[in-house]
Formats: sequence, C-alpha cells, structure tokens
Amino acid sequence: IIGKSIAIIITHELRGEESFIINQIKDNQLFQHFETIRIDKYGNRKNISLSVSPILNKEGNVVGASKISRDITKQKRDAIALQQNESRLQAIINSQTNYLIRTDLEGKYTYYNDKFFKDYGWTNNMENLIGVSGLDSIMPYHHEAVKNTVYKCFKEPNSVFQLELDKPASDGSIISTFWDFICLTDLNGNPAEIQCVGIDITKNVSAEKLLKQTLEEKDKILEIIGDAFFEVNRDWIDIYWNT
Repeated sequence: IIGKSIAIIITHELRGEESFIINQIKDNQLFQHFETIRIDKYGNRKNISLSVSPILNKEGNVVGASKISRDITKQKRDAIALQQNESRLQAIINSQTNYLIRTDLEGKYTYYNDKFFKDYGWTNNMENLIGVSGLDSIMPYHHEAVKNTVYKCFKEPNSVFQLELDKPASDGSIISTFWDFICLTDLNGNPAEIQCVGIDITKNVSAEKLLKQTLEEKDKILEIIGDAFFEVNRDWIDIYWNT
C-alpha cells in the first residue's frame, strides 16, 4: 500500500479522526497510545493503540509523521468479556434467588452472599461463617456426593460439575438445592478455591414427588379394579388403557 492514501485502512465513520490527528501533528503535537479502529488487509476491523509523532526537517518544520500501531483487539475483547463476567457475578452476589459461596481447599467458607447467609447462617448460630465447614449446612447423606464432586473439580479445574443437594431448613424441613461447582485456579494454574452457585429447587422436587405418588396410586387403583379401564381426551381419542 506504499504510495496510497492512509484513508484505505480507516473506517468511514472515523475519517474525520485522521484529519484531526494531521492538524495536531502540524502543530508539532504528539499522540501517545491513542485507541482507535483500523481495517486490516482482509477487511476486518481491528482495535489498535496508535502513537503518532511529527517528523521535522532541519529547519524544525513538520514534513511528515511517524506512526506506530499495536493490535489490541484481543485485549479489548478480553476486557469486554471480563466486564460482562463481573456484571453477571455481581448480579448473582446481589441476587435474592441465587446462592454464591466460595471455600478454601479444605471446604471452609471464604465467601458467601447475603441470600446464602439468610437461609443457612442459622446452622452455626454465628454472625460470620468465614472459616466454617461448608458441610455443616448439607444433610449428612449428601456429604459423600459433595466430596466426590470436589475431587472432580480438583482433577479438572475451571470445569463445571452439577449436583443436587439437600439442606436443612430452620423449621426442620428439607430444602432441595441445585449447584454448579467449579475449581478456581491461581496465576500458576493451581487449584485455589471452590466456587459454588446454587438455587432452591424445593418446589420443583415436591411437584415431581407428588406427580410420581399420584401415578403410583392410580396404578394401584387400576390393579384393584381388575376390569378394563381406559381414558379418552375431549376429542374422544384413547389416551390410556390399563390392559
């Protein structure tokens, strides 16, 4: 592209930007780490960091400009992704429906959100759960499942493993919950913490149990009746036979 106008790599909406830079350079001003967008040879838009310096002749007059550009497309994309992840995490932290906890490698709390403490803080009768074992708020018959899931997390860091867990409610009932477990790593890629995001699914589980119980009772009644029994829908199409 030697000899061609610099405009061929500038997007249409940013053409005025180049005129502004040229005018500044004519006034012997520098541009350092100016972030903008340019077009590569394949026609793709690239985020770049641009530094522009005036070139002077012996008399000190501006006769040209020296430009150094650095492709920062990946950094910008990563920054946007990080911001989105932080926004999602903040939404979970402030959520009135989702639980968010983190534990150290021994299973002791290093963090929990307000929703989790509201529902399960009573299990230890403490104002602060930091340093308390996460197993204390899980029904004993699910302890082994938790340990197995954590072991999987250690073997495959940054992978998500899902698990249903029963937890005790303050009124003596059982709360059914569903969790995503993930092992977070340090800068060297070594396991650092276990993060768990959960939600109360008690109503769903209760509805499934009630449906199963209803179907079982229906089958028992049909066995007692013994004779042929069938059901039809409102279009008089058979939808069930007991024989």
